Amino acid sequence: MRQLYCIIAFFMVMPSLYAALPPAYLAVPSFKACLSTKSMGSYSVYCLPKSQSTTCPDSSWQQLLRTDLTPCDR
Repeated sequence: MRQLYCIIAFFMVMPSLYAALPPAYLAVPSFKACLSTKSMGSYSVYCLPKSQSTTCPDSSWQQLLRTDLTPCDR
């Protein structure tokens, strides 16, 4: 019976071990003012433009440069 409880407990905890963390850019203030979107066919993703927009705060831009965002093609 004890083994059964251990197995059940393992499977209850297991999904949380593989839970994905949110993308780092979501924690950056004003990230939407700094990023563009890129079409990936049936969906779009945020991408990092080559240059900072005038509406993007400097501190946010510096934080976004340290993320693994996909670069925009334009």
